[in-house]
Order: sequence, then C-alpha cells, then structure tokens
Amino acid sequence: PSRILLVDDDPDIRRDYARVLKSLGEVVTASDGREAIDRILAEPVDAILSDISMPRMTGLEFLRNVRLHDADVPVILMTGAPELASAMEAVEHGAFRYLVKPIAIAELRETVRRALRLNEVAKLKREALALIHVEGRSLGDRATLESRYARGIDRLWTAYQPIISVSTQQVFAYEDAAQ
Repeated sequence: PSRILLVDDDPDIRRDYARVLKSLGEVVTASDGREAIDRILAEPVDAILSDISMPRMTGLEFLRNVRLHDADVPVILMTGAPELASAMEAVEHGAFRYLVKPIAIAELRETVRRALRLNEVAKLKREALALIHVEGRSLGDRATLESRYARGIDRLWTAYQPIISVSTQQVFAYEDAAQ
C-alpha cells in the first residue's frame, strides 16, 4: 500500500484532501514542514503533497529538506498565490508538479496517482542497480547527475566542416557535426 504525506497548515484542506486521496493509499498529514520532516524520518512515504505558504517552514524550504533525505520521492507543491519565483525554485529542487489552488478533485487524484507511479519506477531502478552492485548512489542526487554531466561533456566534441561556394571559392558557412 502506498503512503501519501499531505502537508498543509489549513485543517480543512488536510481533512478534505485526505478524504479524496484515501482511495490511493494511506494518507498521513502534517500541519507544517517541520512536522512533515519528522514524519518522513520516522517512516518513508511514496508521494508528498505540500502547500507552499506555511508557518515555521515554507513548502519550498520543506522541499529542499526532503531532497537532503530522499532525492527520488515525488513532491507536489500547491499554492493559492502562484508566483514565477516560487515555481522556478520548485523546479530547481525537483518538484514533480506545481498546482494552483483550488485544485479540481480529478486533477488532484490524477496528479498524485502519477506521482505514485513515478515513485514505483524509481524503486524498481534502485532495485535493479542494487542487483548489479551500484550501491550508495541515489539515482537523482545532484552529485551523481553533475558527475554524469561532466563525463558527457568530456566525451563531447564538435567538428566544423566548411561549406565553400563553388563560384567564389570562399567559405560562406560551416556545418557542425557534434558527437
């Protein structure tokens, strides 16, 4: 059974959204980011739905803290006051989705359902890597991604093939061949 963590300082939203999501799995709730971190450390979850605007720890601060403990768990952020800056920060820290309240029930269910499926895929990848003895590295941790990126850049080369005009016998353009 899946575990969904719902984080919101509004008790009515926690109650209503928990009722909507209980068909997808066990729903545990927290009223702010700090309480939610404690819940995650006590028992892992398969997906997280969190408000952005909360006391003590915002949803974005919470997301950054989640990524310190689990690089793969899908985090859905929701807000009643969307801003470009918060959306960009959410993407930077790996939020799965950024939803604007009020959220339609069908959209809420489908988004959480997709997040749970994504988490299942991540679990299968971790298990596969464990079988081939690639241990101690998270699939999505920043260090691993930066290392892979650096290796890719080291292997990258570009050749410029001149394109010559037959009539003027001069180079008028270049064709690049990256590999």
